[in-house]
Amino acid sequence: LTLLKSKLVLMVGIAFGVDSSKQNIGDVLVAESIIPYDSKRVGTDNTISRGKEIQSSQLLLNRFKNIRDWNYPLSESSKAEIIFTRVLSGEELIDNINHRDHLTTKYPDSKGGEMEGAGLYSVCESKKTDCILVKGICDFADGKKGQNKHDNQILAISSALNLCQKIFTSDTVFKELNIFPHKEKIVFEETDVSNVLFDLYD
Repeated sequence: LTLLKSKLVLMVGIAFGVDSSKQNIGDVLVAESIIPYDSKRVGTDNTISRGKEIQSSQLLLNRFKNIRDWNYPLSESSKAEIIFTRVLSGEELIDNINHRDHLTTKYPDSKGGEMEGAGLYSVCESKKTDCILVKGICDFADGKKGQNKHDNQILAISSALNLCQKIFTSDTVFKELNIFPHKEKIVFEETDVSNVLFDLYD
């Protein structure tokens, strides 16, 4: 944010869902807000949550909610769904159905979770920068994370990226911010971004 002076920030990645009977691998969670669930005070008699729920950018959320014709096939018989929800965010890598269900009992209207959003939203809030989290479901945090892990992660990130491309290939979506799609491929020298990114992807 300091170096690039970003007008908005989009976090794209993979997340866990909470209900395999209603959600599919490859469905995309779009955060209405982020709930930092593991910031808490643990006392002798009770546990008090200290995590402050942070709202997504209303501008970005509005743009995703106005998508009407996105179609990303997950199989011959199903396509990805966009799920707008409060997203759980914590430093735990959850792969335990009992722990997952404990969280969903506490936050019953949350449809999924991940590990990085709380940090992003906290920084963007302090810099007053629009941000939103968009992540594909790659597992259900139910003890089966290792099954078809690679294929599920590829499907999840591909679906999430495809949804974001739908937004960012429009000439009008961010016109008021003076943001337009690049018509030519952008080439960065790796040294230009080495102090911003951990890894550089083509």
